[in-house]
Amino acid sequence: MAKIRELIEQAGGTAEEAVVAAKNRYLDQVRGVLRDLTRLKFTDRQGVMAHELAHAYTHVGLDSNSNRWEDGECDKGIVEGLAQFYTHKTAEALRDERGHDRVWIAHARLTDLQKANGATAYVNHLDWVKTISPEAMRQGLLDLRRGHIKREFEPFCEALNYLARRYPMKGERSL
Repeated sequence: MAKIRELIEQAGGTAEEAVVAAKNRYLDQVRGVLRDLTRLKFTDRQGVMAHELAHAYTHVGLDSNSNRWEDGECDKGIVEGLAQFYTHKTAEALRDERGHDRVWIAHARLTDLQKANGATAYVNHLDWVKTISPEAMRQGLLDLRRGHIKREFEPFCEALNYLARRYPMKGERSL
């Protein structure tokens, strides 16, 4: 609530002006990403855009209780891992179910580069996609946003491992 009040005060006092100000800040960030994208090959751009859209899915906007998740308070390995997990799952589904492999190719190529460069925050998802079901990850994301899980990498991974037993991968039995 304090953050919302601060945004309202910055915008000049009304909730509508606060929403416009927040959208403008977000659009400035998007513009910066788009400028950077022009330097990449077309297929790589698709992978990066899928990753950025996954960030939007995981932490832009309010949850059903009107709470905003401030990802700045969260370990980078979690923030980037979540985006990579959802990018991986989306690219995999597009490839397998619809025959669109460009996003998958770009995601795989960029992940290989990140792995080669030691960017661990961007490759944590490689273990998760093998053992964590989308439903377990969804529950982990909700618990993280609600403050039920510490916003540190190890406690988050421990919670995911528990949730993986509770919400197993397709074809496996739950607890």
